[in-house]
Amino acid sequence: FFSSYPSGVLWTLSVELSFYIVLPFILCIRKAIIRNLLLVFLFFTSMIIPAIADENFYSASNLNKLLELICLPFLWIFIIGMVMRLYWLDIKKYLVGYGLFYIAFYLIFCFVAIEFGSGLGDYKRGLEISTVFQIFLLALAMFSMAFSYTNLKMARSTDLSYSTYLYHMLIVQILISLGFGGSLWLYLIVVAATLAIACVSWNFIEKPALKLKQIKVVK
Repeated sequence: FFSSYPSGVLWTLSVELSFYIVLPFILCIRKAIIRNLLLVFLFFTSMIIPAIADENFYSASNLNKLLELICLPFLWIFIIGMVMRLYWLDIKKYLVGYGLFYIAFYLIFCFVAIEFGSGLGDYKRGLEISTVFQIFLLALAMFSMAFSYTNLKMARSTDLSYSTYLYHMLIVQILISLGFGGSLWLYLIVVAATLAIACVSWNFIEKPALKLKQIKVVK
């Protein structure tokens, strides 16, 4: 029924898990100057693989296939988030409350890149500076949106972000496998179905799971 993964994002789970394994070793470095130098080094060296990779790179050998399943070629993306989180207290005044501004700026950049440039690049193959800038802008927009407009009731009580990420391509793949495509109304179906599944996931899986981390302290 499915040509490959049921959901096109499932390949990223092993990438995320490998990053979570590496993360404590980076953060255990207490001296900020040493940690920052390491992050700068890893940021630029991790770009080498996606910069030299072509269409056949990740299928060329078993080692190359492994590279696509671990965080090494994508570590620079994680480091953007790490740095923003480590220095959040210093940068939040530039982000909180400006979510729509950063979203608009990101969309304008994407429009200009598509209409007047070489288009939006690939972060896995043939990595270009413009793609790095695009992902950096997207990170700014997402961080800003996550901490803006939090007074909305729904924003305080739900978090549909991760389940939306996990399930949206599942809906897309099902529609493709059923032979649907090429109609604008399918976008509405994808969005509505994804949000419905995300709500179910949040209320019956994620929210109960998060409650497990509340540990009672016995005096």
